[in-house]
Amino acid sequence: RRAVDAGCTHAVVEMTSEGARQFRHLGLHLNALVFTNLAPEHLEAHGSFEKYKEAKLSLAKHLETSPKRPRYIVANADDKHGKEFLNINVEHILPFSLSTVEPYSTNEKAVRFVWKRGALITVPLPGVFNLKNILAAMTLCEAMGVRFEDMKKALEHVAPIAGRAQRV
Repeated sequence: RRAVDAGCTHAVVEMTSEGARQFRHLGLHLNALVFTNLAPEHLEAHGSFEKYKEAKLSLAKHLETSPKRPRYIVANADDKHGKEFLNINVEHILPFSLSTVEPYSTNEKAVRFVWKRGALITVPLPGVFNLKNILAAMTLCEAMGVRFEDMKKALEHVAPIAGRAQRV
């Protein structure tokens, strides 16, 4: 309510496979969904990899039925299951891939890459997993009309998250 009262027009909500299994997404009308990967770390809650994948795919199927238009699916084309997410029926099907920003570099403090043969971007977040998240976010933002300059400025000034990929 406070976000709406403050003029917020968009919200990014993390939707987990466990949440999907518990139907927490029902009642939400999605405009977009981002798929980054399927990893075996979450199997204990689902009982099998296939059930885990089904839970994640149920989120994509939920996007298909959303009354909102236009709808966007953004998926990691490098993940072997990415094609299944890109195969849903929505207006905008948007793959992303690390290959589009090669050569990129990562170290314990930042990632560096060139976006679509444009400007070099340095983001003060470490690791390839952060680069994948950044590419997914930029892919969706670009499709929704966010200016490159605004994305670049925001990313270059993002604060690292305490305790997440932090050197101990």
